[in-house]
Amino acid sequence: MFEKLKMKITRRLSPFIPLQRGTVSTYKICFQFIIGASFLLLPSCEFEVPDLSIQERKYADSTYRETMKTYRAEMDSLCVSMQDSLIPIYRDSMYKIRSEEIERQLERVRNSN
Repeated sequence: MFEKLKMKITRRLSPFIPLQRGTVSTYKICFQFIIGASFLLLPSCEFEVPDLSIQERKYADSTYRETMKTYRAEMDSLCVSMQDSLIPIYRDSMYKIRSEEIERQLERVRNSN
């Protein structure tokens, strides 16, 4: 009688019984707890948006525009250089994929005859 009661209690409390230290399950539960807590705590952080005068807004906008003029040229050159370096890689990849497709189709035609 006592054993049955003990088994029932153990089964019901099994999610609350601490796991062995260092097992994968313990790390998984801790990770899930941290992620869940961060989802609850992060939305509560709010940044106060300062009220800017018209003159301050104009200054901020003009500063942003001037900065973007400088960075836009740099970003465009980076994109062009990356594109030039990636085109051969993409071309080789496309050749490989197309040749594999042709081989599969040829194999299918050979098998059907």
